[in-house]
Amino acid sequence: MAAHNLKHALFCAIVTLIISYPILGFNLASEGTTVTLEGAETSTVIGVLLAAVIVFLFQLFRDNLMGSLRQLPAANPLANRKPMEQSKRLKLESALLTLMIIGALIWPFIASRGAVDLATLVLIYVMLAWA
Repeated sequence: MAAHNLKHALFCAIVTLIISYPILGFNLASEGTTVTLEGAETSTVIGVLLAAVIVFLFQLFRDNLMGSLRQLPAANPLANRKPMEQSKRLKLESALLTLMIIGALIWPFIASRGAVDLATLVLIYVMLAWA
């Protein structure tokens, strides 16, 4: 057991719960002019907990897993390829970041009101959890 990864594994599992449960575990339901927050079904809650356990176990044993993956040459088809040039990588990262920002600015106008409200609630929940 990788005891030196325990703190990191716990942190990752807690972050997984903090981020995924509000997104998957709450549903907004419109009842007339009011919007109510409903809890998720049991299968969704079990799925979120299972995801947190998987993240915890992966982070706990990641050194062993990554070490065993290095022995498999076919696991990574790009292993023998030389790295991308720095200038090309920076241009690609800049283009992807620009597309993500544009998508984040456009998304509220094409998404439903409930999706925007739920995203706002998740952001508030995450900010309060970190405070």
